Amino acid sequence: MLLLGAAATLTVPVVAEMAIRIAEVEPSPWPARDGTTFFEGIEVDPLLGPLPRANYSGDWFDLFETTFDAQRFRTTGYPPPEHPRASIAFLGDSCTFGWKVGTKDTFVAQLDAHQRASGDAAYAFLNAAYPGQTAVVGEAILQERVLPLRPQLVVFGFSSNNAFRFAPVSDSERFRFFGIRKLLLHSRLFYEVTAWLANRNSAPIRRQKRVALTDQAPTALRRLAAPVEFEAALRRMTVAARAEGVGVVFLLLPRASSVSTQFAYEDVARPPPLAPRVPGSAMTKREVGIFEASCLEPSRLDDPLRILHEQRPSWHPVFPADEATQVLLQQGAQAYVDGDYSTAISRFTAATMQQPDSPLAFYDLGVARLSAGTKTGFADLEHADALACNVFLHYLVAAWRVARDLDVPVVDISLYFQAHNQGDPLFVDEAHPTAVGHRIIADALWPVLERSLPTP
Repeated sequence: MLLLGAAATLTVPVVAEMAIRIAEVEPSPWPARDGTTFFEGIEVDPLLGPLPRANYSGDWFDLFETTFDAQRFRTTGYPPPEHPRASIAFLGDSCTFGWKVGTKDTFVAQLDAHQRASGDAAYAFLNAAYPGQTAVVGEAILQERVLPLRPQLVVFGFSSNNAFRFAPVSDSERFRFFGIRKLLLHSRLFYEVTAWLANRNSAPIRRQKRVALTDQAPTALRRLAAPVEFEAALRRMTVAARAEGVGVVFLLLPRASSVSTQFAYEDVARPPPLAPRVPGSAMTKREVGIFEASCLEPSRLDDPLRILHEQRPSWHPVFPADEATQVLLQQGAQAYVDGDYSTAISRFTAATMQQPDSPLAFYDLGVARLSAGTKTGFADLEHADALACNVFLHYLVAAWRVARDLDVPVVDISLYFQAHNQGDPLFVDEAHPTAVGHRIIADALWPVLERSLPTP
């Protein structure tokens, strides 16, 4: 009887699977929602999550104009090259995607415009970035969507922009059973059942949108991608790409408060001070926000709130308030952009003497020394990180660590934005560059891309 029962249990799903395939039932779509609003420009992949809809053209949530190709990559607005000599793929979050800028204003599109201005459309540009994706998600995107296209070069544009947010479930947890889910989804029956469940639950697609976290214990707070997970994902992606013969470049994008006076309030080290802690009380919204933007990992601390209140007075704002230091940093950044690393190092060294507790002065000095081939520059980055306890700087230093260990070329936009002294705003909000900012990114990237591609 047990054998008969087991056989019957196995027979039912097999028969259902065969019936679905014979009937050629169209796969059910997964819901694409933003809060309570459905959006036709997004489709949800059961493995990778939300992605642009193939061939969609229109306004992205009524914010900015977008177009996507048949492979669900954001286009540059130009016709694809007929016979490209090489293809370059870009992975990243909303900054690489081009949040709040039109199609032809993204830095990927401006790279395409640059090559066409010379009369030679030699490269095909594939923008596989998507808002909200962390480097942990990027691993799956790289394997599933990018490497099968056999690009010659891939640019990783992941930073802290989305990874620093707290969420009920981290990306590492979401993708823990990726391989098993991928195997199971070969079954049409399993696909239909999970699609039905997804539509029934109607989970919103913006996982990183802030939720009511103040009622949780501080030790329960977790980032979408913690720094150690972010760094490990960058390492694995670099190794995976190189194993396929694909070159790698890191693109590091700063937050506005790290390189300018724009949106300076976001720096957790700036006043006002925290209100005195009341033992036993729940976290305030401000405490949650400071935890998010600090280098602290609440889940790894015995008493996170106590440590937050004790340590915050010792943190220093990344961008200095001292005008003399600002001038030295701008001069050094301009020398760096001009390729004069010796002068850049001299100006940044002077800035560290002018303001010995300035994280940005030490960060710039470290970047200039590393770019000049002086490996000891990484000690300057670590010192900057310790002075600031700023998560945005923390992720940049983590990316530089991977680049140093794996010998990856780096384009750090922090210094390029500091060199810009023409009055144009470079950010539309706390994180996302304007069209002018995207132009600066494209100008900084172009020579590095050419040097990183194989000679025809």
